[in-house]
Amino acid sequence: MHLQKYLVLLLFIISFGYNQESFAFTGLQDSIPSFNQITFKASLKELPPKEFARLFAQKYMEDAEKVNVCLEYAKNNMTDSENLETQFWGYYSLAKWNNYEINFKKSINNLLKATEVAKKINSLDLLLRTYIFKGDLYYDHGKYKESMESYIKAMELAKQIEQVGKQLAISKNIALLKIEVNDNQGAVELLEGTLKILEEEQSNKLNRLEVSIYIALTKSYLRLENYEKAEYYGSKGIELSNQYGDEDAKAYLYNFLGETLLAKKTNQNTMLYFDKALGYANKIKTSRLQIPFINLNIAKVYYNKKEYRKTINILETIAVSYTHLRAHETRHDL
Repeated sequence: MHLQKYLVLLLFIISFGYNQESFAFTGLQDSIPSFNQITFKASLKELPPKEFARLFAQKYMEDAEKVNVCLEYAKNNMTDSENLETQFWGYYSLAKWNNYEINFKKSINNLLKATEVAKKINSLDLLLRTYIFKGDLYYDHGKYKESMESYIKAMELAKQIEQVGKQLAISKNIALLKIEVNDNQGAVELLEGTLKILEEEQSNKLNRLEVSIYIALTKSYLRLENYEKAEYYGSKGIELSNQYGDEDAKAYLYNFLGETLLAKKTNQNTMLYFDKALGYANKIKTSRLQIPFINLNIAKVYYNKKEYRKTINILETIAVSYTHLRAHETRHDL
């Protein structure tokens, strides 16, 4: 929605101006030399349900040959299973697929079924997963009230089972909600508090979460027009990303750093940052949704230089690319 508003505004102006277990199971799948439905389906039966769900979400959904076999397996072998945990991961995987296909109604329906199964098992861990996923779904579809309700339920469960990492991640998600409703100061306070706790944990397992908090802080301070803080947290994010190789995050960070310089009307390094952001976004599939936003910022640079033809050429490609990429949207923090 934000992208569409920027596009309309800019076009209007121009018109007037011109782990080991996981590796073992992954290796089993990769060892199949050529695709064979029967062999592949048989290999799925060797996977624990949770591992199937992981591989399906991270690998098979984008494999045209394997995805239909996986969907059939989830529907016929998992959701009808007598084992409730197998049922759970079947419905959870189907909800992931529905979300990938941007079918909100089906995704929610399958997620609700997964939630009911988790309640039957009395598994707080599985229930926590559904509440977080539901909060993410509502967030992505602009249903912020429902998203907040789901995140609050998730936070209560995370505290109950003492999952500190999940608590911090949920706090970050709530901060993202605050950014969306323009409560940037509230987001900053929550994010900086979360970051302080995270730094005290000193766990390498939470590096990805720490980087995502730097991304959110950079964005919040940019919106607050506190460019010094935005540059500080953006640079911290780049530094940590370099340490453990999170190239996905760099697409976001370099874009926000470039946007900060653009807002400061500083020409030096602006295009360098956007070019780097675009390079990472094109390279890393999980950050490709950023491409239209990066291109929009590049269009602004050319517009400020009064290079209107270049501006129009970029804008003409944005709507098409955004429509295509939205179907494959993923979140950096998931």
